[in-house]
Amino acid sequence: MVRIKTVKKDYEKIIAALEEELVRKQKQIDKLSVENKLLLKTVLKVQNKLKRD
Repeated sequence: MVRIKTVKKDYEKIIAALEEELVRKQKQIDKLSVENKLLLKTVLKVQNKLKRD
């Protein structure tokens, strides 16, 4: 029979791993968001410059 402590430890390990993955994914999302904003600013600058020419 499986011991409850063993199962609990397994679930705790799984939860910890998922939390770490969530933090990594959130950092990746934040980084991509910053890159996206920079690209958008660049595109808007280029568009404005082309309109003036």
